[in-house]
Amino acid sequence: MQGQRLMELFKIIKTATLWAAILLAMPSLSTFASDANSANESVSSLEEEKTLRTQANDYVKAFANGDYKAIANMWASDGSLTDIEGRVLRGRPAIEGYFKTYFENYGGQALEIAIDSIKFPGNDVALEEGHSRLLKGPYIDDINRYTVIHLKRDNQWQMYSVTEAPYPIGYLGSLKDWQWLIGNWSAHPSADKTINIRASWATGQKFIRCLFETENSSGNKDFAMVVIGQDPSNGRIISWHFDPSGGYGSGKWTNDGQTWIERAQSIESNGARGGALYTLRKIDDNNFTWCSTQRVLDNAELPDGEEIKVSRQLDSK
Repeated sequence: MQGQRLMELFKIIKTATLWAAILLAMPSLSTFASDANSANESVSSLEEEKTLRTQANDYVKAFANGDYKAIANMWASDGSLTDIEGRVLRGRPAIEGYFKTYFENYGGQALEIAIDSIKFPGNDVALEEGHSRLLKGPYIDDINRYTVIHLKRDNQWQMYSVTEAPYPIGYLGSLKDWQWLIGNWSAHPSADKTINIRASWATGQKFIRCLFETENSSGNKDFAMVVIGQDPSNGRIISWHFDPSGGYGSGKWTNDGQTWIERAQSIESNGARGGALYTLRKIDDNNFTWCSTQRVLDNAELPDGEEIKVSRQLDSK
């Protein structure tokens, strides 16, 4: 009898030990629950990110169509926009008015948005970072960084805070790269027109001043001026244009070997807005070519200009 009880006890202990080993080898129920929650959150985040990326595409379409109301409605009613110039607009009506004025001046424009990251610091909060680039218009190829705080209200994502900033382009040349330009130059774009250019250092070699004199066969002359400098905030080469009629403009330069490209915009003397792409290609220290393309005036496209060869006048270095 005693032996039988010992055998039964042994079986119980053996069975209990086996189940203990199995249970120790298995994850706890809380671990299963934690993993399930993490998986659900991951799936939820992916779905929410997909929604925000779709909204970014909707923004691009509305911008191309000049639909300022559709764009403004993407903001929360109490949202804000800090633009590239540092101006802060608060509330949807102010943001709508901002885009309405922009599209009245420039029209709808092709825009490219590249999202760098979307993070979810809270269940109903998303942080989006990326950059945008204009593909058409007087500000073509302007690249801006942006940060968006999205809030989810009434099951809908809306932009609560948008901040734009200049894109860190990095090293884009030095004003010293333009030293070869110092001197007197001339060009003959047509049989009855001559352009003389005098390029000289200004303000302690911090700027280059280019004076343009255009003369036709009748002896009539026009004068214009371009000032070339370097933006101290990012090192980018920039320039300002002043024409004889009272209009003015400005542009940003990028360098590709011996070729410099300027994206410029202007305001004509009659208030019309324009823009163009200027290409300066250095042949050698005594010759370069110049042309203007992608010209726009009041949203109307103009024909490209012909390439002009410019040569140094003798003994002008």
